[in-house]
Amino acid sequence: MSQVDLVKDGGQQYFVQQLGAEDSSITPESRAQSAFVLAVICDGHPRGQALCADAQLLAVALAHLQGARAAAAVPGPSRPAATLLLKWLCLAIGKLCEDMPEVRTHDKMPSLASGFQIWIAAAAWLSLAPTLTTQFAK
Repeated sequence: MSQVDLVKDGGQQYFVQQLGAEDSSITPESRAQSAFVLAVICDGHPRGQALCADAQLLAVALAHLQGARAAAAVPGPSRPAATLLLKWLCLAIGKLCEDMPEVRTHDKMPSLASGFQIWIAAAAWLSLAPTLTTQFAK
């Protein structure tokens, strides 16, 4: 299924709802899969980005960042799933914000951009890049 098919069928709504659901039976792995699909929908696809922004992807993803970060910092069986979720949340936010100056990340992203696993830091910096390039262009 392509990006066009996913947004044509309203897939972004389903995956944002799945990501943001307060149902404890939804595993971190399932949430990470939803964040992955949302990152793909947004990747180089302005219509996908706009529809994900309208579906409140940024607010939902930001709401999960702190919990995922806390879970990823604690050694144990849930750590791999939490780090996977954290990575895909950051990448989904980054792809949502890419080339969309009207979508802004919040102050939660810089704390992920340092002192954490390198690929999570890279994903966090990716999400910050649109904001930084807009500020430096002024």
